[in-house]
Amino acid sequence: MRWASLLGPGVQRIFEGGSPWPAGVAQQTKSLPGEFVECGVNRGGMARVVMEYVNFSSMNKKFYLLDTYCGIPDDMKHASAPLAFDY
Repeated sequence: MRWASLLGPGVQRIFEGGSPWPAGVAQQTKSLPGEFVECGVNRGGMARVVMEYVNFSSMNKKFYLLDTYCGIPDDMKHASAPLAFDY
C-alpha cells in the first residue's frame, strides 16, 4: 500500500485492506480535463494522500482545497434544498 506511509498509524487503520477511495478516484480520473477540488479538507491529510498517490507534481493541474474551518454559516444553511440532517 504505497499510500499508507503518508498517514499516521491511527489513520492507516481506517483504510486497512484497501486504498482510500479519493485516491482511487483521482487515479482513475487524472487524465480527464479539468482541475482537482476537495471540499471540507480539514487539515489536508487526504489531499496529501491523493497528491502523492497520483504523482500530482508531474501533472499540469491545480488542486483547490476548500474548507470553512468553522462549519456552514447559519445564513447559508437555508440557502439550499432541505437536508435530512442538521449541521
